[in-house]
Amino acid sequence: MSQGRERGLLALMQDIYHTEPQARTVLMSIGYPKEAIPRFESADTFWPQVISSLEGKVTRGTIELLKATADNNPGTRADVDRLLGKMAEPPPEEQPESMVRQPPGPWGTEQATSGLPPPPPALTDAGGSVSGRDWPTLILEGADLPEQFLAVVRDVVGQDADLLYIARLQSAVRIPDPGDQDEAVRQKVQEEMRALAMSCMVTYQRFSFQPYLYTGLVVYGPDTSGYQMSSVPATSSPEDIAAAIVTQTHDVRSGAKEGVVRVVVDHESADSIRRLDPYTTLHECGVREGDRLRVAPDAIAGSLSPELRMEALLKAVAQIRGYEARNRAEFTIAGCDDEELPGRITVEITGNGLAPPAGLVGLPAGSDHDGLEAIAPVLIRKHQVAIYFSAMFPLAAPEIVWETPVFHPNIRWASQDGVSPGMLQFHPLLLGYRPAHDLANVARMIASIARYRDYDLREGPDSPNPVAALWARTEAGQTMIKAIGGRPLADVLREGDRAARPPRLFWLKPLGGEPGGH
Repeated sequence: MSQGRERGLLALMQDIYHTEPQARTVLMSIGYPKEAIPRFESADTFWPQVISSLEGKVTRGTIELLKATADNNPGTRADVDRLLGKMAEPPPEEQPESMVRQPPGPWGTEQATSGLPPPPPALTDAGGSVSGRDWPTLILEGADLPEQFLAVVRDVVGQDADLLYIARLQSAVRIPDPGDQDEAVRQKVQEEMRALAMSCMVTYQRFSFQPYLYTGLVVYGPDTSGYQMSSVPATSSPEDIAAAIVTQTHDVRSGAKEGVVRVVVDHESADSIRRLDPYTTLHECGVREGDRLRVAPDAIAGSLSPELRMEALLKAVAQIRGYEARNRAEFTIAGCDDEELPGRITVEITGNGLAPPAGLVGLPAGSDHDGLEAIAPVLIRKHQVAIYFSAMFPLAAPEIVWETPVFHPNIRWASQDGVSPGMLQFHPLLLGYRPAHDLANVARMIASIARYRDYDLREGPDSPNPVAALWARTEAGQTMIKAIGGRPLADVLREGDRAARPPRLFWLKPLGGEPGGH
């Protein structure tokens, strides 16, 4: 590589991967031997060592490094394309024939004879996503053990697992599609990782894009203080960002309890300001490298016009249909009372769930409910659920009613105080809902509840189904929940519920100040 091209590559690497976790992540992702990675003192001293040895450590190392950079950092695509183009041009002191190589791989004749590298497939879509692919991903939180995490995952699912990123006390690995064994795989990996770090948590998610890191986002807090956030996974949500900033500024709290100020996150551009859905990933929200976000107290409108309701209904239908299109194996729309402006949408959910055992009419007899262990709910595979939009939607959350028998702590089992049997009364939905809520997240929540991937036992005997709530806490209940692919109580992580999920940690640096962490 000519000196000019090497300087361009060096400058890009020092700018993008300026911390040790970022640098190690990208090198390990392209197969650079981890034992050969030099000690990281600073980006200025680290990257010259790496680049000088890159071609000797990794086949087509420079090209692979550039491809990985563009995959993980969409904002660098123009710089990567420029450097790839320069690599294909013979420098003035060399003859063209000295640059011609037969590249490996089944590319077309034109590329093979010109010496040009093929266009990296992952450069075709924004954010590193590749058309026609999805990304089943295991995420380790609460432990800085990326190499051990990758080794454990490969022991469980095989060698076809790849490290995607390393962030602060978090790392992610892509795995082969586990099908309906996703929860069993997650639990096995978590058990082995907890032997190394007791407080860590392993989660499984399927993304429509390749998970990557933002190297720098500018975020302003409710008190107008500005922060530079680095090594932020694009799989994080605006709610995660809000929690980190609120903790840093201390003047408000993000939540829904009495006396607590709820905050929202706005995305600012030169042309507009838009509110982000709190539980959608930053990538799906359209956040790009270097963008500005602002955390502010929430202000909820108190009036509803027919035009607003019509617009909200149209958007809600589109969001639910979008979720159906991405998850047809488990979630389908069975019917609507009106195709354009429905008051009710009926959906069918496929997945292991539970129905009440025959003859169950109340709590078992005996002190301290000794008979709970003997309850044997019935395994079911299909759920039919109605989503009702009241006259006050979107100011009021949609009502969710199970139309098929179900045994779940948060679904009403008997008519009481005007509440119909089968109605979902779920604390996070009731208190966490906002008019701008993406209904795709409600659809995902319904599917998770049906399969016991999500449930709330804090209400105890006062829950919508006290028998199911008490049973779910028993050893027999937890054993059966795990057996059907549900999530054990200790591992339930709920979007927007900080009592159930600790906030994610990020690197924060006050604008013009010293680096810190949260």
